[in-house]
Amino acid sequence: MTTGTPPAVLPAPPVPSGELIYRLLIEHSTDLIALLGAEGQVQYLSPSVHAHLGYNDSCDSVANKFAYQLVHREDWPTLIKRIHDTRPGGRAALEPFRVRHAYGHWCWMEGTVVNLLEHPDIRANLLAVRDVTETVRVKAELLARTQEYTDLLESITDAFYVLDRDWRFVYVNTYAQRLLGKSAEELLGQVKWEVFPESVDSLVGIHYREAMRSGVPQKFEVHYEPLELWAEAHLYPSARGLSVSFQDISARKATERAERQRSRILELTVQGTPLEQVLHEVALLVEQQCPGVLCSVLLRQEDRLFTAAAPSLPDTYSRAIDGLLIGPDQGSCGTSAFSREPVVTHDIAASPAWAQFRELAGIHGLCSCMSLPVLDEHGEVLGTFALYERSGAMSGAAHMDQLVRARDLAALAMRHHQLTAQLRHQAQHDALTGLPNRSLFTERLAEILEQSERSRASTALLFVDLDEFKGVNDTVGHHVGDYVLQAVADRLLGCARRGDVVARVGGDEFTLVLPFAEEPHAITVARRVLNELTRPFVVQGRAFHLGASIGISVSPQAGRDGQTLLRHADLAMYRAKREKSGFAVFEAQLNQQAQLRLQLASDLREALREPGANLELHYQPQVRLHDGQVVGAEALVRWRHPHLGMVSPAQFIPVAEDTGMIVPLGTWVMEEACRQAVAWAAAGHGAMRVAVNVSALQFARPDFVDTVSATLRATGLEAGRLEVELTESAVMEDVKESVERMERLRALGVSVAVDDFGTGYSSLSYLQRLPLNVLKIDRTFIQNLGVNATSRSVVQAIVGLAQHLNLECVAEGVETPDEREALIEVGCRYAQGFFFAKPLPAPALLEWLSQADGAR
Repeated sequence: MTTGTPPAVLPAPPVPSGELIYRLLIEHSTDLIALLGAEGQVQYLSPSVHAHLGYNDSCDSVANKFAYQLVHREDWPTLIKRIHDTRPGGRAALEPFRVRHAYGHWCWMEGTVVNLLEHPDIRANLLAVRDVTETVRVKAELLARTQEYTDLLESITDAFYVLDRDWRFVYVNTYAQRLLGKSAEELLGQVKWEVFPESVDSLVGIHYREAMRSGVPQKFEVHYEPLELWAEAHLYPSARGLSVSFQDISARKATERAERQRSRILELTVQGTPLEQVLHEVALLVEQQCPGVLCSVLLRQEDRLFTAAAPSLPDTYSRAIDGLLIGPDQGSCGTSAFSREPVVTHDIAASPAWAQFRELAGIHGLCSCMSLPVLDEHGEVLGTFALYERSGAMSGAAHMDQLVRARDLAALAMRHHQLTAQLRHQAQHDALTGLPNRSLFTERLAEILEQSERSRASTALLFVDLDEFKGVNDTVGHHVGDYVLQAVADRLLGCARRGDVVARVGGDEFTLVLPFAEEPHAITVARRVLNELTRPFVVQGRAFHLGASIGISVSPQAGRDGQTLLRHADLAMYRAKREKSGFAVFEAQLNQQAQLRLQLASDLREALREPGANLELHYQPQVRLHDGQVVGAEALVRWRHPHLGMVSPAQFIPVAEDTGMIVPLGTWVMEEACRQAVAWAAAGHGAMRVAVNVSALQFARPDFVDTVSATLRATGLEAGRLEVELTESAVMEDVKESVERMERLRALGVSVAVDDFGTGYSSLSYLQRLPLNVLKIDRTFIQNLGVNATSRSVVQAIVGLAQHLNLECVAEGVETPDEREALIEVGCRYAQGFFFAKPLPAPALLEWLSQADGAR
């Protein structure tokens, strides 16, 4: 261990006096130290006064001054009071106050004061303050900015509040207080779930907790029932809590709801919903958009208005004004419809226009009314739209926009209904006569039969087919025919009772439905119709004579449904036409005949698949009267039915014509007849011609002449040996086309004959226009020719006409020697009939020809 001399003991440093220490602290302190006398005079300022206020260290510029000379006069009262209030020996904090700087501006100071007025050595108030000018400035700016934000949050119409992490309200703007129904004093510092416990498990509560938990902003819509408003909520979570804003979207929701209602109304309109129901929805829409008003919609019929919708008006009032006359002084609606302008009545009790309805309105508490006319695109009044109020003057401007939009929506519905009704009428009525068409006729007939069934009553149906109408169209044109059809419709309506249905079901076909009518009444009406239709129709100075064939069927005997009743009336009509009886009543026998016709049609269709196996031609010779020379033969078709045997042409030819099978049948007949004529030539009878009957349907085909030409080429028959026989009616179907086809036939070399002359039009004017070769006199004029002077005169006239026109004349149906002799006497050269030979099959005809040649 090392030992040595101990270190010398240093003398202790001198201890500064307390005064020195205080002086040093004061002089080197960054705070400004001041001593103020009891009256506020400045007794001392520390050297830092220069740093703080710009005064020099000697303080000569502020010494012996009173503090109020340095302190801002607005701050001095507070400062001196704070100093005076400090108890002796006590200490107090000084609020920031302003002191003038040596350069003239103000500096903010804050600190403490110690009351040393009773200290024996000091006798003053000690102030220790520091410069807080920057701090005050920053706080002022922050406060100003905060106030701006607060003013902004208070000025917006959105509700806004802030919750801390403990769900306590820390800020609530005025609108939020109104929305929540509580003041800021009731909310600030309170836990939301305690103030509003009902929202804990609501949609709002779920979103709040999710936003706070996830830190993700939330947005949702909520309906706030106490204020009847819709709001869009925005939640903005942060570390300090949750900022919440509610934007009032009630107007938007109302608009959306109104748009949905408008869309629904448009859907109802296009779906064909009854107009009254659509207008009811429009009125409800207006009442929802304009709380407190009562809406009504009136529809115009002629010169009156009828209530279509008034969901909230008293029924007694609506019924009382139903049928309101359109005119001045007819209330708001009647006047508006009359003037075609909006009419606003602020005080019903004082309005002259309401004079006759004033008491009625008063009874129901109606004070004011505004009405708008509903116009179509041409300015015609469809109806009116009206708003009533019970609370005083009508606030027209406030409701005008909604009312105009609703009025336009109602106008659209009315026009759509009107157009739909027009289209329905057009779809169900004949455009020419305005009568119900087949579609509406069928519907009405079904309704009437249903009523008759329930009442155990009969219903009669008349099927009217015009006779000779085709000739009107063909001779003078369709425009004249249209006038005739309109006149026919008028006459039929004149024959009908109220409740009867008159319809046009075809070109020249009409029907009459007679509800609750028996057969005798139906016959009476049929006779009345025949009398009306046989009267001349005068159009453009010309008289046209028509007739009609009427079929009658009566339920339930002739059928219980419309289709059966119509079919049976049609059968009866055809019977009337065949028998030329004017009208006929359906009987069960007619139905049996119809069934037979259906069977024949089916069997004939099958027969035409192999016509040679089931069909055959018989030929009736045509002879020259003065020497008996056979000049030709008429081909007549026969049908050997496998079960019915030989079917008369009178039975199957009408069936073929009705079904269109007459065309293929006629084509086969012509081909077979031409082949047979070629065979005759091979047997030594080359001079004979063959006559073939052609139906109207076959002749009307555009390719008819081409078919004849092709048949001649295919069979090798000379055209001069073929004669085409046409009926007068076939020629008159379309005279212009007929003449063109006949000329083409004659250009081929084919002879053209008119069959059964005298039974149809028998007009010299049309005969002169037709390129004919032969007239065939109908058998009805030949019967009793030898003993009946009238028949002889007619036949003589026809023969003379033929000679005048340079036509051959062939008499049909000659059965006796007297008839033959009479024909020779009147100058007729050719004839056919049972007197010479009945129609014979081809082999039998050849044998007959051989015998005839031998006899001569």
